[in-house]
Amino acid sequence: MHKHVYMHAYMYVHQYVHQAVSMEEGMRMENEIRMGAESVIRPELFIMEMEAASDEDALDQLASLLHRYGLVRKSFGGAVKERERRYSTGLAFPGMGIAIPHADAEHVIAPAVAVGILKEPVQFRHMGMPEQLVDVQMVFMLALQDEEEQPEQLAGLLDVFQGEGNLGKLKACRTKEEAADCLAELLQSVGMQ
Repeated sequence: MHKHVYMHAYMYVHQYVHQAVSMEEGMRMENEIRMGAESVIRPELFIMEMEAASDEDALDQLASLLHRYGLVRKSFGGAVKERERRYSTGLAFPGMGIAIPHADAEHVIAPAVAVGILKEPVQFRHMGMPEQLVDVQMVFMLALQDEEEQPEQLAGLLDVFQGEGNLGKLKACRTKEEAADCLAELLQSVGMQ
């Protein structure tokens, strides 16, 4: 499929309201930026053999994980679910379905990616064709801060996911550390790190 089909849902970007952040949040954000892209992909943000009863359960688990580490506001989980209802993010690649849910930047404290590698697939609605369901095996929940760079970042991720065997390599990882290293290497291969 062409990238423009995948990017269909991202054409509806909302205007963001910049919220004042506390000094502590500002310092944490500054530290994340200084640490660079490596801090965006962190082993503690991976759930291996994730058990989820539904797409919403998977979204709740990953949003809670990001919130637990202080990377998103409490409002993030609800915003992700609302956005998923309006602009679905399931994508079917050969041999593997994925979802790339996210929310507006106003709900994000620091950029991060939480990844759920599911024990059993759950169904998400397809991004370009919401009337179709995709059996999703991996969920990449994105906490992105820069609304202007969002389409470019999503396109970079799609380049990674479209690469032959890339999703299979990631799914085959046995530990959080191995999965984090694998994803970081794949992102680096398309110039995202």
